Amino acid sequence: MTSLLDGGMDLPEEILTGATPESLIAAKEKNFIAAGKSFPAYVNGFLIDTGTRLTLVDTGGAGYGPTLGNLAANLAAAGVSPDDIDDVVLTHAHPDHASGLLDHDGQRVFKKANLRLSKDELDYWFNDAKKNGKNKDAFESAQKNIGAYRGAGQIETFALGNDIGNGISSVALPGHTPGHSGIRVSDGSDQLLIWADLVHIPAVQFEHPAQTVSFDVDAELARQSRLKTFDEVAADKIRVAGMHLCFPGIGHVVKKEAGYEFVPQMYEIAA
Repeated sequence: MTSLLDGGMDLPEEILTGATPESLIAAKEKNFIAAGKSFPAYVNGFLIDTGTRLTLVDTGGAGYGPTLGNLAANLAAAGVSPDDIDDVVLTHAHPDHASGLLDHDGQRVFKKANLRLSKDELDYWFNDAKKNGKNKDAFESAQKNIGAYRGAGQIETFALGNDIGNGISSVALPGHTPGHSGIRVSDGSDQLLIWADLVHIPAVQFEHPAQTVSFDVDAELARQSRLKTFDEVAADKIRVAGMHLCFPGIGHVVKKEAGYEFVPQMYEIAA
């Protein structure tokens, strides 16, 4: 698996729902973030090479923000063309994950790839009854990005929690969006969980995993998904990867007396 950096963005502390000023001050001091500055967040994608297929998990946020949109260039730096991609798996359809599906002219970037996402996710974003003033822009973005592939007959859905083939399976992590899916990559007894947007602000949410963000569609369900997953990956020492963890976004979770800690995987030099 190859980590691909799409870019970074700042997340203001106001998106944390119910966080106390004291906890935010402590989190910034502990992580060497100056008072008054926003929390930094990375945007990552991941390329899985099974030996027979190339699967890209999320496409970044090209066009969504001025500091995003580098995933395609970093894919090329890894020696891979968009035309080489067999499958694009979307963990969910927020614009910082799905905007890289289209180029500046609104054309499909991955012309031969199957676009795969959970049925719950697809159904949610194409249900106009759910669209309102608060989330109208997100719905229009999702419908535009996914719609180009839907119109070309390149959409394949899967049920949350199901095997989707080639050592890759979906993990149900609903809450952030109704069809928010983690992606488990397995090879023999080794496995890695790409947990997508289970964590947005690592400086806060590892130590305070009950803390939610304002753009969780169902905050309580998102909290439950995070608490359950943290407990499982810490207990079983499962390697994890996240879209908003510090690039390259891969490591382990350790349970502490209060909360958890993320331990980045060390770079290993080949013998």
